Amino acid sequence: MNEFTVILGAWVSAGLTLCIFSFLYEDNPLFKMAEHLYIGVTIGYSLTSLIFNSMGPNIYTPIMAGNFMPLLPTLLGLGFLTRFFPKFAWMSRISFAFVMGYSSGLSIPTTITSQFLKQLEGTVYPLVTRKTGLLDFSRAAVGHDISVFILVAALLTVLIYFFFSVEHRGPIKAASKVGIYFIMIYLGAAFGTTVMGRFSLLYGRIFDLYTYRQAQYHYATPVLLAAVIFFLVVYNLKYKKKAAEAD
Repeated sequence: MNEFTVILGAWVSAGLTLCIFSFLYEDNPLFKMAEHLYIGVTIGYSLTSLIFNSMGPNIYTPIMAGNFMPLLPTLLGLGFLTRFFPKFAWMSRISFAFVMGYSSGLSIPTTITSQFLKQLEGTVYPLVTRKTGLLDFSRAAVGHDISVFILVAALLTVLIYFFFSVEHRGPIKAASKVGIYFIMIYLGAAFGTTVMGRFSLLYGRIFDLYTYRQAQYHYATPVLLAAVIFFLVVYNLKYKKKAAEAD
């Protein structure tokens, strides 16, 4: 990769990142351009990758070698395209039915195993486990027992919270309140994980902007930042002028 390609990539990356960040000010043509370009490039890359990396080795190469087994999935795939022709649209139902049935057959057992049976398995561990004997009070053994007790307490109290056949008062009310705290902890942890994942993407973009400010990239970040600010100022003044004239 030569120097020109590296510099060009830095300018394009910094420019599109700043265009996306310009939405923090307001919706503007720069943001729309970057958004549409991102979606278009993503779809174009996905289709190109599908054609050259999947269809070629999996369809064209075996057929040229005398293996005609890929013809059946190829015909089923082409059946989806008949949706664009009303006269032959009924043929797409065969492809849809096959794909839905095949996908369900693959995903349902996996989903039940991973999201139901594995969750159930985590609630049936012994409360006290000792590999070397019941008098083993090592840190690992005690920590395992505490985590199991917390898991059982969380399971029971959350189930009690969702048990509406009995009035929640007395011990049941106290247990349901504890279940609410466990639910809040879970939702907070899930939300925090999602937010941290988004922030990791933000850190990556900011780090690139910080890197591309250097002289070896011809000061891409400050130059493009100034250009974006200038555009937003001109666009805002022009927009306000048009709004004033319309009023």
